[in-house]
Amino acid sequence: MGFGLCAFGYAFLMLEHLGLDVAGYVLISVGFFGVASELKAYKGYKIAAFAAAACVPFALFNLYLTIYDYASLPALPQPVIVVKGVALALLATVLSFAHGNSTSKIAADGGAKTFSFRALATAYLTALYSALKIAGAFAPADGTLAAVIVFGQYVVVFLNMWLLFTCFTTITTKRRQAIEEEIIERETEKIVRKKLLKKKGRNEDEA
Repeated sequence: MGFGLCAFGYAFLMLEHLGLDVAGYVLISVGFFGVASELKAYKGYKIAAFAAAACVPFALFNLYLTIYDYASLPALPQPVIVVKGVALALLATVLSFAHGNSTSKIAADGGAKTFSFRALATAYLTALYSALKIAGAFAPADGTLAAVIVFGQYVVVFLNMWLLFTCFTTITTKRRQAIEEEIIERETEKIVRKKLLKKKGRNEDEA
């Protein structure tokens, strides 16, 4: 369906310092477009897909920052780096709230209140981290705030990844089971209908 791809994509976000978060956002976007195509009633997944896609051009700056020293490229102006950091933080909040809200609704509809709360808690913690990251974009690169931001990134990415992996092992499985049951039911109806028509034809021949 796509939840597994999204979880895998979030794992790449832990490698932002290597510029590999751009691959992560691509995987997350593709994954959520897949989820949205199957779970059309939950609009947040499509919003999450677009938010992840919007992160890609900004994440390319992280890739540039990783290789510019080795490739003898010019350094990026500080305002560009600030805009990149703020944009990624805001889009990460939209991304997390979009998929977290939809997941919370699915869990609530299924009576899984704890999982529903966990989905929303993950979104709010992501928003808190984003606020810290925006503050860090205007603060010196060293110091306590910078250390908190680095630690917070791993925590938030892990929470989102864990949430989506849980979706992969539960929602996806249930969805596939429902599809399989629908197919079995449809095929059973076809078999019964053929038998009835065959029986009716035989009775007409005997009459």
